[in-house]
Amino acid sequence: MGYDVFKTDFKNGGVWQFTGAVMSFAGVDLENSLVLQSAQMSFVRSVSQIYPINQNKSIWIVSPGTGTLAIQGTIGPGDSIKTFIEAFDNPCALGTDANVVSIRAAGSVSCLNGEDTQEFSAANVFTLTGCILQGLSLGVQGGQSVVPVSSGYNLLFTGLAIG
Repeated sequence: MGYDVFKTDFKNGGVWQFTGAVMSFAGVDLENSLVLQSAQMSFVRSVSQIYPINQNKSIWIVSPGTGTLAIQGTIGPGDSIKTFIEAFDNPCALGTDANVVSIRAAGSVSCLNGEDTQEFSAANVFTLTGCILQGLSLGVQGGQSVVPVSSGYNLLFTGLAIG
């Protein structure tokens, strides 16, 4: 493409255009019950380094990971919100395939040199396992011709796979 004002030789390596995302909850179809508007996920672990006073080395202590998932949405006319809460509220289901959330990008277009090269669904699927509902919130906003009922859900999870 040439040099810019900072004398940097910029070359375009292509563009990915993501037009959506798909979030699914094992065993629960929320399509007519909850319009998800945002989701935030984090997965962290504690890593400590210790220095024994009787040795000339350091030792790393690494804990298992733990994650949080916060989702926000507007409640729709369907009735599966209750099914979702009951499914992800059950601590006895933590070791099963029931408490699983999957997230992936969708409706994507890859382009290079101004031309669409392919439409694809992202290959990377983030699978959150051992999910349990930690808390929920509900909000109603008046003053409009339509009164939306919004809700938020906080889940904890114990495993994250990417594949």
